[in-house]
Amino acid sequence: MGDPSQTNEGLLEEIHRLKLRIKELEQLESGNRLTEEAQWDRRGHIKSKPESIRASDVDLDHQELSDMIDIPSVQALLEDFYKLTHLGLAILDLKGTVLISIGWQDICAKYHRVHPQTAAYCTESDLYLAKNLRQGEYVDYKCKNHLRDVVTPLYLGGKHVGNIYIGQFFYDDEAIDIETFADQANQYGFDRESYLAALNRVPRFSRDQVKNFMDFLTKLTNMISELSYGNLKLARSMSQISGSLQESEERFRALVETTSDWIWETDSHWVYTYSSPKVKDILGYEPSEILGKTPLDLMPPDEAERVAKGMSEYVEGAKPFIGFENLNRHKDGRVVVLETSGVPIFDGHGHLTGYRGIDRDVTKRKKAEDALRATFKAAPVGLSIMKGRVFQSVNQAWCDITGYSEAEIIGHTTRTLYENEAEYERVRRELYPELLERGINSILTKHRRKDGMIRDIVLTAELLQPDAPSLETVVVIEDITDRKHREVALRESEKDLRTIFDNTYDAIFVHDLDWRIVDCNQKMLDLYRVTKEQARCSTIVDDFSASDNLLDSLGEQWDRVLAGETLSFEWKAKRPNDGFTFDVDVALKLVGWGDARWCWPMSGISPSVKRPRRP
Repeated sequence: MGDPSQTNEGLLEEIHRLKLRIKELEQLESGNRLTEEAQWDRRGHIKSKPESIRASDVDLDHQELSDMIDIPSVQALLEDFYKLTHLGLAILDLKGTVLISIGWQDICAKYHRVHPQTAAYCTESDLYLAKNLRQGEYVDYKCKNHLRDVVTPLYLGGKHVGNIYIGQFFYDDEAIDIETFADQANQYGFDRESYLAALNRVPRFSRDQVKNFMDFLTKLTNMISELSYGNLKLARSMSQISGSLQESEERFRALVETTSDWIWETDSHWVYTYSSPKVKDILGYEPSEILGKTPLDLMPPDEAERVAKGMSEYVEGAKPFIGFENLNRHKDGRVVVLETSGVPIFDGHGHLTGYRGIDRDVTKRKKAEDALRATFKAAPVGLSIMKGRVFQSVNQAWCDITGYSEAEIIGHTTRTLYENEAEYERVRRELYPELLERGINSILTKHRRKDGMIRDIVLTAELLQPDAPSLETVVVIEDITDRKHREVALRESEKDLRTIFDNTYDAIFVHDLDWRIVDCNQKMLDLYRVTKEQARCSTIVDDFSASDNLLDSLGEQWDRVLAGETLSFEWKAKRPNDGFTFDVDVALKLVGWGDARWCWPMSGISPSVKRPRRP
């Protein structure tokens, strides 16, 4: 399933923006409050809202929810929440109209909300499950399309006016029935592959994370109900969804500390001034043990020296950095691989005061990458990693096929392997359009080895990241030159065999185990005076045997033929067109024929010296 964690740089940006907005609220709270009276536009809708409002103050029954809340501000607020949590949200009025939707999963937006039947399920679930909730409550449910959502009601002036939803997601401890979704794709005509890919991107959260999110959003709905309409226009950040600055900061901290990554802050000398509790899970230290240390204190000496050199450019230029991999020593002594990102913090005068950043434990990922790299190198088929049409990596089997070493080919384009520009361009034209559309494509081509030999190649390319613009692909090549030579030799051999078959003195026909004729030579057609088309519509027993033939009495001998022996016997034959009968000697043997997966007995027939009989 999809990874619910935010990218390092995105999460850092949101943390910075939220802290700035908390500061804005501090300034707003010390300034003047909005005190103007409610004003109404020509349609009778609320234009500017009073500081305090109850259902008795105005007639909310004739107001649309879209007129009662500042949708752009609330949307900006929820977008900040989404960027921090990667959790999709929506606000719907009591009619089921979607007023705000952020981060909806493709499986819902592109499939369930599009198909009439599944869209009806969505609306039915939305309205039925939320209509009886009281203010401050929320319910977790699985919709009829088998995705999980959570809903809490939105009240204004004590009146239920809409609902806030989070979804679509799965809990990380629940099993997902892939077959149910596959059946759903078939039932509603969704493209199975892309539909299941969209399912694979649906995020998973722990139950504690969802509880924290909903506790947070429940307080948001209470705030929307209690705040003045004027203050709602100021709702532009995550910090305004709590009832006070202190509550906003506490909620902000709770969200940061429930992420799967370690959040930290340092001063301008890189000394830790803040550490989230996650450091305990990642490096084994309590947050208090981290304060006063620097990142280099947590690394092996050689790694600390490498990191100090690598980070000097960023520190001296007060630049942000993203995805910097480094080795850290866990409290128990083992090595942990971290991926570190950070942004500089400046005071009001533009002076650097420190860094704020995120560390992500990528130890398992690095081990998996190392294992994958080892598998890649040792694979028995020719593999290469390409970006555009430039070689990034190749394995030994690829080198064996092409004659080039890895050092000779890395950084070069695939043009090196083609005998001429025309073939190089043909492969580009025929390979890439379908590759971009389907994510995979194969093509037959010819490669020129380093020693100049031309080899027939089957080339299969697959995009590593279909949505990425870099066109990074894994390419498999198979040398089929020897196989093609064998196929040519086999065709020539079959041609020679057919010549012998058609020109032998004996009449030969090939039949299946039910005596139906599937092939015969010219001698057989001449002997029985039939055309090939007539023969292929006939059976030996019904059309080519005299009434007193011995075929029905073969019995045990027939089993010996099926076991591989050659059976010889005398047969009383009949020409089907004029009924003329005659004696023949038959040699019956089980053989393979053509591309069939089963074998047929082949009968070789020689006219007997006995005198033919008239019926």
